[in-house]
Amino acid sequence: MSEDERYIDNESDADKRAHHNALERKRRDHIKDSFSSLRDSLPAFQGDKVR
Repeated sequence: MSEDERYIDNESDADKRAHHNALERKRRDHIKDSFSSLRDSLPAFQGDKVR
């Protein structure tokens, strides 16, 4: 494998990692928003924080 091919592979790996990180961040944000909506829809738990 030439030096250029290794650079392209590393760049590709970095792009894959960045894409995966963005998807994972979006997934966590969606879960967080879903829990917030659930908490807001349950009157007994509004404003209460659970450890």
